[in-house]
Amino acid sequence: MTTAEERFWNNPEVVKEFELMPPSPYWKKFFQQIKNPASKKVLDIGCGGGRNTQMLIELNFNTYACDYYIEMVKATRKRIARITNDQNIKKRIIQASMLDLPYPDEYFNLILANGVFHNVSSKKEMETAIKESSRVLKPKGQICVNLFSNTFIDSKLYKINTEKYIYVTPQGLTMALLPKKTFLKIMENYNLILDNQLTEYKREVSTGKRWVIRGIFRKKL
Repeated sequence: MTTAEERFWNNPEVVKEFELMPPSPYWKKFFQQIKNPASKKVLDIGCGGGRNTQMLIELNFNTYACDYYIEMVKATRKRIARITNDQNIKKRIIQASMLDLPYPDEYFNLILANGVFHNVSSKKEMETAIKESSRVLKPKGQICVNLFSNTFIDSKLYKINTEKYIYVTPQGLTMALLPKKTFLKIMENYNLILDNQLTEYKREVSTGKRWVIRGIFRKKL
């Protein structure tokens, strides 16, 4: 049975919207200052239409990318095909769940999780996603995170009373909106410690208004 999430994220119009997006300027600024990028393995979790995957490849990182939705994977491969003929890079763009990442332990120097950790149906699933990210990240490695929190709740969201922190959008998409302190505690539980100042702001996305928290975390030894 096709879920609301599958219908939304595999919808051609949504895929096209994400495929045309430019890379996130704040992440581009961060990755531009990293030395010897060719020696760094980077994973773009929930790559969507490939905007940040393209940026990482153009900056010469050893880039991997995954997304749960096959049409987004296809869009990323299509986007990357316009900038490189390297078949090895294309093979590294795969369909995979952030709840069960198909990579070895301590494999990546850096991870980019831009707008993905909140796309879950329970707090436990978010914990699993963060645990998996920590597992595949090298000690002292960094993970760049951007997610929605419950500091602001759009009035159009429907609260699921059987699951704490879980909301549904008018499009039928389920997501977890955790308090900032709860999210930071989960990160800390999996040895991911805030490495810079946390940025917070409200913004409008295609499914409504959201409160964003963004930060860079480092994995403890």
